[in-house]
Amino acid sequence: MHKRRLLGWTAIIVLLVALANCGGEKKNTPAGAQASAAMQAMPVQVQVAQREAIPDTSTYVASIQSLSSTTISPQVTGVLQSINVSSGERVRQGQLLMQINPEAQAAQVANLEHARTAQASTLQFDQQQLARAKALYDEKIGTLMDLQQAQSAHNTATAQLSALEAQIQQAKVTLGYYKITAPREGIVGDIPVRVGDTVQTGTTLTTLDSTQGTQVYVQVPLEQSGKLRSGLAVGVLNAQGQVLAHTRIFFVSPQVDPATQTILAKAAIPPENAANLRTQQYVQARITWGTHQGFQVPVLAVVQEAGGAFLDLAQPVTQNGRKGFVVHQLQVSLGAITGNNVEVLSGLLAGQMVIVSQHQILREGMPVLPMPPGGFKGKPGK
Repeated sequence: MHKRRLLGWTAIIVLLVALANCGGEKKNTPAGAQASAAMQAMPVQVQVAQREAIPDTSTYVASIQSLSSTTISPQVTGVLQSINVSSGERVRQGQLLMQINPEAQAAQVANLEHARTAQASTLQFDQQQLARAKALYDEKIGTLMDLQQAQSAHNTATAQLSALEAQIQQAKVTLGYYKITAPREGIVGDIPVRVGDTVQTGTTLTTLDSTQGTQVYVQVPLEQSGKLRSGLAVGVLNAQGQVLAHTRIFFVSPQVDPATQTILAKAAIPPENAANLRTQQYVQARITWGTHQGFQVPVLAVVQEAGGAFLDLAQPVTQNGRKGFVVHQLQVSLGAITGNNVEVLSGLLAGQMVIVSQHQILREGMPVLPMPPGGFKGKPGK
């Protein structure tokens, strides 16, 4: 492709050199001067029409889904005291998300700890009483009943102290539930609650979406099912048509959605692109089915008029024995736009020079001097 373009421009440059030589021979004659003035040409940038591989694409509305989306709910009931993150924020594992007012639970823990202190004192007294009852019984002074009562009191105090310690442990665990932390790294979703709300188990505080395993779900019409297969290239686009990610289909559903009569296709979003997308975000998915040979020209090279779409060509002409180029307007039919180019379906032939600049001041038959896009490089005269 590049070799053919190089040969095309070589031929144009040779023609321009010959044109310049002819002008030099007539320069000293009055007729030559008149012809030179008549053929004063405007430099324009042109693109030589050549067939190239054009992708066959279709664009559909798609959505971004996360493989791991966790709903964050409290394990206790209380008043929401603070919200420490915002929607869309990336958080690390263990980071504080929200705080439920813990004062009542903290007071319960404190009361239980006081009760444990008192019970520890009771146990210490019962231990002393048990030791005294054993000593008296051994000396045949105390009775067996006194010893048994002391032992029972000691056992009861020991059991009560163990129960209080278990209650304290449980109360402290529950106190920790008043801090809502991230169970893993992820991105915070919508936060439907507000500070001051009373929340309880089952209340949705927010969601946490994984930054890994993001996928795009594309609903493809049933009519395209014959072409749909794994491995097809997919471009994920935003509303402005900018490409957000490149990927390939890895899953095609064997079932048809009865409500929409579409087939679900899935493609994984590369991790380096996942940060620019959000779960449940709507995007455009451009599937490339294959390629075909055709012509493409810059979108800005197309002149839209009432009669349709036109291209300005630099057409070779010979006037009074002099070779040159003039503007010729060619009506064409257009196809799909890909990036900054648009496909020309009919009207254009290979080798024709499409003018891609100066359209505002060009007129039919106007002399022009074709130049490559960007102009000739190097010093004039070389």
